[in-house]
Amino acid sequence: MKGRNGFLTRPSSLPHFTQSSRLAGVDQEIAHRNQRRPRCREAEPRASSLESLDGILRQRVFCIYEAAICGSASIPTSRSQIRLTPASQTSQHSSPGGIFVGCSGWAYATWKPDFYPAKVPAKKFLEYYATQLNSVEVNYTFRSLPSSTTVDSWLAATGADFRFSCKAPQRITHILRLKDCSAALTPFANSIRSVIEANRFGVVLVQLPPNFKADSQRLTSFLGDAAAANLRIAFEFRHESWFTDEIYSVLQKHDAALCVAESDDLTTPDVRTAGFTCYRFRKSDYTDEQIKAVCDRLRKSAQTGDAFAYFKHEDEPTGALRAVAVIKGLHGT
Repeated sequence: MKGRNGFLTRPSSLPHFTQSSRLAGVDQEIAHRNQRRPRCREAEPRASSLESLDGILRQRVFCIYEAAICGSASIPTSRSQIRLTPASQTSQHSSPGGIFVGCSGWAYATWKPDFYPAKVPAKKFLEYYATQLNSVEVNYTFRSLPSSTTVDSWLAATGADFRFSCKAPQRITHILRLKDCSAALTPFANSIRSVIEANRFGVVLVQLPPNFKADSQRLTSFLGDAAAANLRIAFEFRHESWFTDEIYSVLQKHDAALCVAESDDLTTPDVRTAGFTCYRFRKSDYTDEQIKAVCDRLRKSAQTGDAFAYFKHEDEPTGALRAVAVIKGLHGT
């Protein structure tokens, strides 16, 4: 019998993988799963008032019933969460911070069965994804603004410790190219307002075109426009002319992060300019030692603020499995 949410999730523990994978560098860590006895997930009680007590008791009774049907050896006590270090979003400059790891997307049927179990339907992908990773970079916002219904469904599918980062709209980065963006920033910020108000917001990734050369005045003007939206912003510059002390100074003044992006073609200098950090890992291959180095880098960054890290999304689940390998490495397993 399936659980109330459409599938049965693992207990609140680390993702469990065994045997080999076709991925270079993490061969012994991250591919096909063992067959596991299904366990049921208990709805997370959120209310603290006496009025909610009846609902909480009903949740626990229902979970006991599910456990009996599923043959579970024990009753789960909380929703599976991947909380690596304390994280608070009441301030954007919390210290120490949390470590949030994920991919740039989740809606890929081709990730079955190595990441998503074969029987998980597409509408449950995000819910399952959130049992393995604790953040996602939403690329959808690059081309379209999400409706409030869509955003609410994202929040409902994930737990309180999950963070959503969003790519800035192409109108801002590729059409206006950071010039006179106030009118474009407002509807974008409004579209993700419920994520921010729920303390579930990560960063806005402003990814500039590769042919966009450094322009400190335009960057300063844009950050002035963006200040009213009160968003954490990370810039991915893809032209080397941006990697100068002048640009770093502008970012630091506005508490905007230099997104440290590495690919086979270009690697951003690891310069900290804000009270949080953002990494994008896009190389075609990562060895075991490189995965360990990623873990070390994130631990160090989180000592002084939240650290966000995203692996490349592809038709194959390579990036997702590497992100899981990082989660395991951070947990020391």
